[in-house]
Amino acid sequence: MSEALSMYSALKNSKNTFKIDIIHEKGSMFNLFKKDPIKKLEAEYSEFLSKSVNAQRRGDIELYSELAFEADKILKKIEKLKSGSKQQV
Repeated sequence: MSEALSMYSALKNSKNTFKIDIIHEKGSMFNLFKKDPIKKLEAEYSEFLSKSVNAQRRGDIELYSELAFEADKILKKIEKLKSGSKQQV
């Protein structure tokens, strides 16, 4: 059985035999209910970015710098995941 492609056939009726072929590409069937890590990171990035802007508006530049730095780290993770997924395709 290939890692990237597997076939599953089964389903019988009393009179007719039906064959269902499900072509499974790596991860597509079993990752159906898993959450997308990129979406989660994008939500975290957005949250840190809005908190940093609010800190800057209040005049808390130190907190703004910390939050902006954390947002930048998350953005780099997002870009790394996106570039990794494009190379795999």
